[in-house]
Amino acid sequence: MKKNLYDLLELSQSASQEAINAAYLRLSSKISGTDPDSENRKNLLDDAFSTFSQPALRRRYDASLNTAYVSESSSGGISFFKLLIVALLIAACGLGYAKYARDQEYARLERERVAAEARKAALLAEEEREQIRAENERRQEALRVEQQQRRDLELARRDATYSSQNQSYAARQVELQQLREQRQAESKQMQEQREVEARRRQEQNEAQRRLEREKAYLRQLEAENDGRRRFSVR
Repeated sequence: MKKNLYDLLELSQSASQEAINAAYLRLSSKISGTDPDSENRKNLLDDAFSTFSQPALRRRYDASLNTAYVSESSSGGISFFKLLIVALLIAACGLGYAKYARDQEYARLERERVAAEARKAALLAEEEREQIRAENERRQEALRVEQQQRRDLELARRDATYSSQNQSYAARQVELQQLREQRQAESKQMQEQREVEARRRQEQNEAQRRLEREKAYLRQLEAENDGRRRFSVR
């Protein structure tokens, strides 16, 4: 009697899926050569495991196997026409599995595309927030410059007022000293603010560079996904 796929896996037709998985792993691990016989045996094991891994394909194969067995028992042999029917059934199972595999690949590519679009939208939103933040910082810097100019004008006005008045030299010196100390304190504060702003701008530049790298990665991922979709459609 000719061997069937169950015989290749050294199992009976009533074997469970767990037994099929174990038999496939056990027999595949024994094939280590690269000669044509080993390749053929590996391909046969792969076909058997692929057929039995899907309930619909396995039911069809079992039905064709039972039909072939009944015909063989009743006629004492299998005719060419019956063998052809069995071969067609097996081919139909293979085509069904190939369609299922293509559908699964297409679904995976679609999920990757949706995820890439979501990442792209998030990056665009982050870039917009960075632009708004940079604009606010520019406005704050312009406001600080304007305030400093006003303080300088006020100081000059006070100097002129004190010069025009008949105040004692000592009083003017005290006032001027206070103004100088105030200016030094303000200058020190502005220096600290500029250092903070410099660190912040450096962090923003680093964040911008990370965004650019993410965009480049997304563009590469989209190109790969487009290539995969065109390959899948073909």
